Amino acid sequence: MAVLISVGSVESRADECALKMFSELDLLDNPAGTPVVAVTFNGRPAKMTLDTGAYWSGVVPSAAAGLKTQSLRYLGIGAVGAGGGVMRTAVMGASLQVGRLNFAKADFFIFSRDNKADPDLIGNIGANILKRYDIEIDYPGRKVRIFSQEHCPGKVVSWPVEALARIPFKLNEVGHISLPVTLDGHEYRALLDTGATASYLDKKTADGDFGLTAETANAMGTSDTLDGKDLPTFYHRFGLLDLGGLQFNRPQLAFSIGQEEAGGWGQERMPPLTLGMHQLRGLHFYIAYGEKMIYASVAGQRPPLDPIDRQEIQQLAEGARKQIAAKDYGAATASFTEAIRIGPKEAWLYAARCTSKILSDQFDAAQQDCDQALTLNAKEIRALLDRAYLSLRRGQFDLAEQDCNAVLAEDPQSPVALNYLSQLSQARAAKLKAKG
Repeated sequence: MAVLISVGSVESRADECALKMFSELDLLDNPAGTPVVAVTFNGRPAKMTLDTGAYWSGVVPSAAAGLKTQSLRYLGIGAVGAGGGVMRTAVMGASLQVGRLNFAKADFFIFSRDNKADPDLIGNIGANILKRYDIEIDYPGRKVRIFSQEHCPGKVVSWPVEALARIPFKLNEVGHISLPVTLDGHEYRALLDTGATASYLDKKTADGDFGLTAETANAMGTSDTLDGKDLPTFYHRFGLLDLGGLQFNRPQLAFSIGQEEAGGWGQERMPPLTLGMHQLRGLHFYIAYGEKMIYASVAGQRPPLDPIDRQEIQQLAEGARKQIAAKDYGAATASFTEAIRIGPKEAWLYAARCTSKILSDQFDAAQQDCDQALTLNAKEIRALLDRAYLSLRRGQFDLAEQDCNAVLAEDPQSPVALNYLSQLSQARAAKLKAKG
């Protein structure tokens, strides 16, 4: 049987399926770990967060200064921020440029306070804009791409991938994405929130499903939200979080207290779980708003540390210091090992573990940690001093002297380095005398 195929129709079909990219943007460094890109706001260069968890875009008060604003209180309209504060004033008709995309008359809620940690980060781009497009976020690769929704279903993944998760989601009337997840065997829907550093579980669910009442009662308040109110949080490590077959082992989640009051849900209850960038940053994912589907794979590169990582590392290191003070060197080494698992490129952690191994007479293992610390940071003082000690006790005087001199180049008055050099001088003199 002969089959006739129209070459023109095949090419036309291929064109229909081809992705149409509007903009490719670099992800900028951001201590919070959220996706931040360069924009032009009313003619001025600035930075904004791509925030799928915000149903409307917003800017800080300083960015709104001098622009046309309007109170929305009389209309009963407002936006509830992460801390529960309500914003009821908006900038009307501002201009925004994101790569090659231009929005001539865009409206933005005005936050209650500026971003003190990064004054150039003036706000977020919320779902009112994002839901018009498809968004690809490659956090480890430091890229964001914005596409047209006009493409063939499923024909969106352009990056090399071995295992791809396809996760259907619900999109409510204002553009919030909720998707199915499983946390330690409990099935929930989760809000996809690229504007949040942490992933959150609300207090009612934490208490009822996991019996964490005592922990949530001791929640700690933070003051880093821009809506004028603190967000009470407490972190807890769970066993397993599953997102469409992508598994996060021992995920650390924060409890959100009262976050179910957030706006944009109408008569719906906000999902009990919010999936933030602490988990998402390890993925390369494509949000197909038109299809209501997320395509995601585990990224090859390890993402940079975020504030949650750094907080946990500091807690582990502080615990290790207490264990050393109690002469429980094995436990201290284990604590530093767990911290290194979280931050494998942190030189000071290898230096600290080197010290704990020296104290437990694991000299060869200590040498490896000192060498690794100095590979990562050639000026890591603690590693230089400990390696000088190890060289000194082995009789490797030239190596010990090199490390001591490297310390003194950074700190000419280092008492430890000067003491080692004094010991070194005495040891050399004794060795010459013995030969004589």
